[in-house]
This record gives sequence, structure tokens and C-alpha cells, in this order.
Amino acid sequence: MRQHGAIQVNTPDGSLKLFPLIDKSDVVDNMEDSILNHQKWMGAVYYKLLMHRLGERKIYTLLGYDENDSRSNKKIIEVLEFVQGEPRFGARIFRFPNNSLKASTPARYIMEFKKDAGPRLTYDDELGMIIMEHLVSETNEPAKKYTLVGDGDYEGFRWANGKWVYVSKIFNEVTPEGKAPVPQPIRDDKG
Repeated sequence: MRQHGAIQVNTPDGSLKLFPLIDKSDVVDNMEDSILNHQKWMGAVYYKLLMHRLGERKIYTLLGYDENDSRSNKKIIEVLEFVQGEPRFGARIFRFPNNSLKASTPARYIMEFKKDAGPRLTYDDELGMIIMEHLVSETNEPAKKYTLVGDGDYEGFRWANGKWVYVSKIFNEVTPEGKAPVPQPIRDDKG
């Protein structure tokens, strides 16, 4: 599905400048690794914006959604910054471990999944990080993105030293054997 949008910014003289966003996601190869501009944009509907400073630079992290095609949807972690007054999408600020299946420094993070699945991608204020549901294939064919669904496990990214650093497991608490949480009894031993 093709998205449409625009960015409106203030200029030093007080006038407004408009940048139309042209969705070219269907013609750009290797979208996860491409640095794009407003005329060549990976279309998405953004539902969360985070701002960080890197020295004098302002970096905006956008969480977005795209109804990709008839079989799959996408959730996206996009990076936006203004370079010489022009919007630029994508930045090499994502860090994965060297042994990861992902490129170690992609320009954006893309989750593609089955059309009727709804994996979570959000920013958690309490944890101070982006969390997303881990995806697995329903049919044991992970290369077929339209088979991917959330498995209830969570991974994410933590902002550290100007980078989004990958965290493979967010919630890893394990209850010790024999220490399962049980409700407090209403009565004591005397009834």
C-alpha cells in the first residue's frame, strides 16, 4: 500500500516550508540499508516520535506502521534528521552483535509479519527503551515474511552513547523451582 505525507517546518524568517513525502518503498532495493530523502521515502503512518540530541544534531526516531501488501504488514523504526535543512531518512545508529543475522549497522529496523498478526512495537517509558515482539514462522519458513507472528517473547533497543543498541531479551525473569507465586490464603490455620 502506498502512503502519502508531508513534513512542514518553520524557517528562520518565520515562513513555513513543506516537504512532500513520496513513497518509493516498492522500487528501492534493500530498504533496511538505504539512506533516503523526502522524494524517496519508505512510506509509513507514524505513531510515536522520540527526539535525541547528538551534539548539535537532533535525531528523531519514528515508530511506524505500513500495510505492506495483501499478505503482510510492516512495523518500522525509522530515523529522521535534517541535513542542510532537508529531511533525511535512515541513519546508521542501530547496533547488533557481530554474530547476529542482521546487518551490524542498518539504516532502519523493519518488522514484516503476517497480515492478521499484531506484534507489538512501542517505546516503553518505564524501561526507557523500544520494545518489540519477537517473530517466529507459523510454518517453520522464516524467509517467508508473511508467515511470521509474535511468539510472546520481547526484544528491543536501548539508547546508549548515541546509538540504538539491540537487546535480545527484555523480560528474562525465571521463577525458581517451587517458588511459583500463589495468592495469600484468606484464612489462617485456625480457620
